[in-house]
Amino acid sequence: MDAPEVRYTKSGDISIAYSTVGDGPFDLVFVAGWVLSVFESAWDGPAADTLSRLASFSRLILFDKRGTGLSDRSSGIPDLETRMDDIRAVMDAVGSKRAALLGVSEGGPMTLLFAATYPDRTAAAILYGTGASFKRSEEYPWALSPEEWRAVIEGSDHFGTKEWLDETLEVFSPSIAHDEEMKRWWRRWVLASTSPGALEALRRMNMDIDVRHVLSSISAPTLVLHPADDSAQAVEEGSDRLPNGQGPRRRLRHRVPRARQRTAQGSARRVAAVRRLRHWHSGLGSWTRGSQRQWSRSAAEKAALSWTAGMRLDNGQRSPKKLLRAVVAGLLGRKPT
Repeated sequence: MDAPEVRYTKSGDISIAYSTVGDGPFDLVFVAGWVLSVFESAWDGPAADTLSRLASFSRLILFDKRGTGLSDRSSGIPDLETRMDDIRAVMDAVGSKRAALLGVSEGGPMTLLFAATYPDRTAAAILYGTGASFKRSEEYPWALSPEEWRAVIEGSDHFGTKEWLDETLEVFSPSIAHDEEMKRWWRRWVLASTSPGALEALRRMNMDIDVRHVLSSISAPTLVLHPADDSAQAVEEGSDRLPNGQGPRRRLRHRVPRARQRTAQGSARRVAAVRRLRHWHSGLGSWTRGSQRQWSRSAAEKAALSWTAGMRLDNGQRSPKKLLRAVVAGLLGRKPT
């Protein structure tokens, strides 16, 4: 599939790049993490497999977060509420009244804040490799301290070097980190997505992320997916302080009223169980992109369990071969075999 046509909409004074792919019966907004664009170079590598599969059973709504990719850079450091409202602007631009949101990394807190702010427009929230806060506190002891965040920000000085690019690829997707073709694609993708100053600004924004105060108000069915081998999240949140990086996800499961948690085996960074997500709609009955229908708890849980059924979850009893066929292991995931 070719890269989609990019359009722009205004969110305040900032132009946000967006597009839609697919024409499925419900809308799915992909809220990406880190600095990576979902356009152009993203479609030259493994990212295209995941995005195409998501678009095969939904109308997939894509956008580059402000400060990344093809969207405008911000002046100053916008708060998370401002960044979150870019989702609303994009949904308005494509005529989406209600959608499921899939948030990765710092896209997770943006998704949670959107779900709390716009409950009538949030059909469901899916959170992958993320937490509610990136600030260390008594409740979040695994997050980075201010000193550790400063060290991360100073690392922006090495942006673009071969060593830095190789290191980040190893963190985000070790399964392709030694493939020379993938390394060349990764270099093109990262360098087209951001710059040293934009990366530093993003990290300064992320060090203040904290949406714990809205978790109890979220009414949408929520699925928390945790990759068991998520070294990238450990780097971003310091979640290596708890076995398997489970702390942030456990907090989400207990604090969000309708949340369920599943653990995916493997080192995938982005989206797990992509093919199984296509069963979502059949498990939800008559909900479509133009509907305001509320999901019942039983229907939402049935749908969540349906599209995670093909994963190796928790006890690892699922067939690895079936997993490889059924799952595109992340935007930078392993090559299907």
